[in-house]
Amino acid sequence: MRKAVGLTTTIAQCGLLAQRKLMATRTGQCLLTFFLLVVTAGLASGSNLTLDYNENGEHLFHLTAPLSGCHASLGKFPHWCLGNITACAESGFSLGFWFELQPADVTSSDVILLTNGGVTPVSDGFYVMRRYGDQIEVGVAIGGNVWRETVRLRTGDVSSHMTVAWNEAAGLTVGIDGVKWFTDVTPSSRSFLTSTKSQEIVTGLNRFGHEVTSSCSFGVSQVRMLNSASDPEVFSKEAGFNEKFLKACSRAASVANETIRSVRLSQSPDIACRQLCSDAGHTLALLRHNDDCSCADVMPDDAILHNACSFDDWHVYRVHHVIDEHALKLRAWTKMTTGRDYTKPGEDVAFYATHDLDLDSSFTFFFDDGTSFVTSASPIYHAFKAAGVHEVTVTTKVGVIELNATASVVIEDVDEGVEPSMVVVTSWHDDDARVALHTVFVADEHSTNCTVRYGDGTHLKLPSFADFGEIRQSNYKYVMCGRYNVIAECNNPYGQTKDNFFFLARELDTFSSYLPQGEGFNISVAGGKEFLQSIAVEVNGSKISHGIGHDLVTLTDKTFVPATDNLVEVKFEDAILTRHVIRSERRVHKPIVESDVTADAWSMTANITVTVTPCDFTTLTVDFGNSEPPAVVYVQEARDSVTYWHMVTYSTLGAYLVTATLSNDVSNASDSLWVSVEVPITSLNVSTVNITDLTSPVGVTLDVNSGAAGPDRVILTVDYGDGKEPREMFTTSDDDVFQPITLDYVYSYWGIYIITVTARNNISSVSESLLVQVGMNISFVDLTTTTERVQLSENVTFEVICPTGTDVTYTLDFGDRTSFSAQEINPISTSNHTTAEILSPSTALFTHMYTQPGYYRVSFTATNAFTSMTTTLCPRVVVDDSGVTAFTCPPPTVRLLGLHGNSSLTEPAVNKRSAETRVHVQASVNCPQKVTGLHYSWKTVLVNVNERGEVWETTVHSVCRFQDDSSTLVLPPRALPYGLYRLTVTVAPAGYDLVTTTQDLYLQVVMSEPVPIIQGEEVATFMRYGTAIFDLSQSRDPDLEHNFRRNLSFHMFCMPESDMKHGEKLEYGEILAASAVVGNKTMFRMTTKNEFWLYEYRPCFNDTSGTNLMEDLNVYNGKVRFPASHFSSEHFSFGILLWAEREGLVNMTSQIVEVRTSNMSLDDLGSLLDLAMNADPDTAIRLIGGAADAILSADSSSAEEQAKLAESVGAVVDTLGSVAKRVDNANQATKCAGTIKTMTSNSDIVSQGSRASAAGAFLELANGTSTMEDATVDDASSFAGGQWHVFFS
Repeated sequence: MRKAVGLTTTIAQCGLLAQRKLMATRTGQCLLTFFLLVVTAGLASGSNLTLDYNENGEHLFHLTAPLSGCHASLGKFPHWCLGNITACAESGFSLGFWFELQPADVTSSDVILLTNGGVTPVSDGFYVMRRYGDQIEVGVAIGGNVWRETVRLRTGDVSSHMTVAWNEAAGLTVGIDGVKWFTDVTPSSRSFLTSTKSQEIVTGLNRFGHEVTSSCSFGVSQVRMLNSASDPEVFSKEAGFNEKFLKACSRAASVANETIRSVRLSQSPDIACRQLCSDAGHTLALLRHNDDCSCADVMPDDAILHNACSFDDWHVYRVHHVIDEHALKLRAWTKMTTGRDYTKPGEDVAFYATHDLDLDSSFTFFFDDGTSFVTSASPIYHAFKAAGVHEVTVTTKVGVIELNATASVVIEDVDEGVEPSMVVVTSWHDDDARVALHTVFVADEHSTNCTVRYGDGTHLKLPSFADFGEIRQSNYKYVMCGRYNVIAECNNPYGQTKDNFFFLARELDTFSSYLPQGEGFNISVAGGKEFLQSIAVEVNGSKISHGIGHDLVTLTDKTFVPATDNLVEVKFEDAILTRHVIRSERRVHKPIVESDVTADAWSMTANITVTVTPCDFTTLTVDFGNSEPPAVVYVQEARDSVTYWHMVTYSTLGAYLVTATLSNDVSNASDSLWVSVEVPITSLNVSTVNITDLTSPVGVTLDVNSGAAGPDRVILTVDYGDGKEPREMFTTSDDDVFQPITLDYVYSYWGIYIITVTARNNISSVSESLLVQVGMNISFVDLTTTTERVQLSENVTFEVICPTGTDVTYTLDFGDRTSFSAQEINPISTSNHTTAEILSPSTALFTHMYTQPGYYRVSFTATNAFTSMTTTLCPRVVVDDSGVTAFTCPPPTVRLLGLHGNSSLTEPAVNKRSAETRVHVQASVNCPQKVTGLHYSWKTVLVNVNERGEVWETTVHSVCRFQDDSSTLVLPPRALPYGLYRLTVTVAPAGYDLVTTTQDLYLQVVMSEPVPIIQGEEVATFMRYGTAIFDLSQSRDPDLEHNFRRNLSFHMFCMPESDMKHGEKLEYGEILAASAVVGNKTMFRMTTKNEFWLYEYRPCFNDTSGTNLMEDLNVYNGKVRFPASHFSSEHFSFGILLWAEREGLVNMTSQIVEVRTSNMSLDDLGSLLDLAMNADPDTAIRLIGGAADAILSADSSSAEEQAKLAESVGAVVDTLGSVAKRVDNANQATKCAGTIKTMTSNSDIVSQGSRASAAGAFLELANGTSTMEDATVDDASSFAGGQWHVFFS
């Protein structure tokens, strides 16, 4: 709150001076120079109201009074113009003050901002009053005259300045914000009583002069008063006055030159400019150089804050705070008073007007016929004499705000006529029930339209009545009996005439109804409540009381006699409206259906009983559900329960619903029972597959009766073994065979569950259980490190791999009595010396620091809900604290020796799996320290390379050595499966574990060729009448220790022995292409299922198609058997080549077969020697050797037998001599010489000629071997000596 500055003269002191009339010689505090007052009448209680008073140009005194709410009093001054304006009526007075108005509603109460009288008829003086929210009324009253003006000002945080100047000659002049606003020269008259002439100078009164001590909505400040009428400019000259209206500055305001006016000659250019713009109706004044003045209504675009103005800028002033806009509305409208939709001349019309404000206002209505009315409350009524459209204008004032509105009305000169003069409606009852004949009579001179309303909500428009006294009729049948108000409504162009008639609709028939005992009965009767109360109801001739409802007559159950016919009549006066015969019967109870058997297989006879409780006049109907007609029994009276028995045979499969229905006239009740002829459930097959995804469903497939005739209805109960309630479902099948179904179920947790399924129907039940695994087993783990040798306090990083399994826990035992576990779901886990990081669902890294030196065996275990798998690190972790490293002891020099030589990932060394692998390490010590030896550590990994060239390795634990003293690694045959391996040797001097050299050997382990074997001698002999047997059972894959024939196939090629050498020279593909297939069979069908194929390289068998041979051929237990008679009789001996094949690798063995018709005898000698003469040396020697055995074992006891044998020996020796000439190697020569010695060994049967032939043969052999590369001198000497042996043996 702003406070007054300067000296203050109290009210009492200045009043005393006034009384002493010290006007000319004022002294002390009242003798003050002119002083600009600072306000006090603020908006809050507790502030002060202050006023400065000047007389004759001198400051007389300064007044202060405290505020109570809005009210404050500065006291009475009857001797001064300040308090008594009659004292200065001739010179007048001037009043100036600042004030603020807070927003207030237009309906708010009037309040006086400042006054010293003149508000009421009993006082003179000036007053400033706030009215209608934003209107300020300024008045000066003296005697019977009053000068009064009103202005509207802005409200809110806006300070306005007002000046009031008055004398009786010049009248009243009011200035707003230093600008002269209006002048009232001519006073108005007022009601005036005897005046007290002088009143208190106060603020905060209502218009009745009562103090306003409540909260304040205005503030008054800097009040000054002079004892002469002055121009408003006198107050605006006060210091800082105009700066309050300076709002902004503009340096480049767009001002047209023709609008600029000069105010340089004015004493106050700023006031002059603002006055000029006010007179021109503008809100903003622009002043530059205290000379150029222009006016505007919109702030310039480049306006800046006024405290940054310079002399060259346009100073933008607000002209004043006067407003003229408002939002008040006046509404006007009319309303007809005739009750018609038109108004005729001379008839009153109601006129209304309102501004929707809670204010006492007067409204002036100006009619276009020249009349007007003033009223404070509408409506007013006015009649126009002429037809047409008439307008009315309404005006009213809210203070100085004038409101206007218009309304219009249409006046019509209408020819009205009169409504129909007579309408009569009458009704008669027809001979049919509830049928009325309605007659309408109309007497009217005009065409009339009539509508008959039948009283039940329906109506009928009749044809027009054109003639006076015309009659129309209408027949109408009502829905129910009762009384109906029939109305005829007739209209002509001038109005309507009505008539009515009460018609009584009656039922002419008697109705029969059956009613359950204990229930009431309702009869539909129309006519309304009063009518229904007036009717009478008789039962069996006796009048009874009745109830009523909406169009109902209600009777209770006690009205009727049970089990008899009751006559009910409803009457109105003497007319019977309706008649009913009502029979009250008891309700039936539910029968009970039972059967001695309800389900059976294939065919069924059932004894069905139906039990009926006491009843009468009842029908029992039994439907057996088998398409046969139902059984019907009429029960006239049953005082006790009665049972009815039926035997029914059901011969076809199906379910049958037996239904017994008991009914009478008022009720029925049923009971049912299912019986079924069904197929027994004999088997239930349940299958499923394990899943590895917890979100995937387990599919359980169910098959009932396994394809045999199946039940058409099955109840399946499935317990999924997870602790939840078993699920039950009912399934049906329209086929003869039950179709398998699959049920899906999603488990919530990993685990192995027992699923139990029960399939049942009414005659059988079968259950099956099986296991299902939800989740994946752990099938492989691996543990590796690249930092297996470290110094103490260094970290060792282990990589663990577990590519399969769900929800896995990784555990590492570091070998130092510590272990650490990590969950697959936790990305990182830590402890004091260990950190685990899960890199992916299959890989994790463990970092561990050992605290003591040593050799540590590290193991890794992967565990989940199903399995656990452990592996160890190869080799061990070495933690050393000796301080000896490669800097102090150079690592040893290492070379890998042996057949492997250098190797790489792309060019590895190759070794067959069936062969031994031997790797020798040549190493030398380079350490200056004394070293007792070298240690060799081996680790082996299987190197996997996919089609994209990506390489990953897995540890081979079977080849893992740690600190071995041997420099040679020996792996026995079949030690490594097929694949590519990296064997890594780490060599370290004994005692210096961190001084190491490492070498890698890449080794490819490949397949070995299969090994075909035909058991027996090189030459096999079969009798033609016997069985040829080839034992292949020992043939094998040398890479396998068990099941060694797996994946082998056998291909046997047959040919005459003479073609054998040529056949042996061919590759497998070549001989296969050159041979004919005889047939094939499968060996070892229950185990290895080896294919056996038989071919002819050259004709070998009698049957060229091979059909009979393959029928006789047997391969049981690896032995090929068939009758030897199938061999061709054209040849004596045959060659057999056996090829074994496995995955593109092949190998071959052979056998010679001799097929003899019988055991060798002398009778066969001729043909045998003929064969030998034409055979190659090996075959010839073998054939002759057989003949020799036969001759030497023959009986030679008689001279005749000896002579015969001697002849045979001679023939054989001659043939051997021929063969001796054809031998081509030392082996053949040795065999030939041995046979000659054998033939000449028995002197009893050797003739002299035979001895000579034998000697010649030895000579041929001696000569022949002398030129043979594989023969020796001893061979030739031996053969030469043989000729003498035959003579002296």
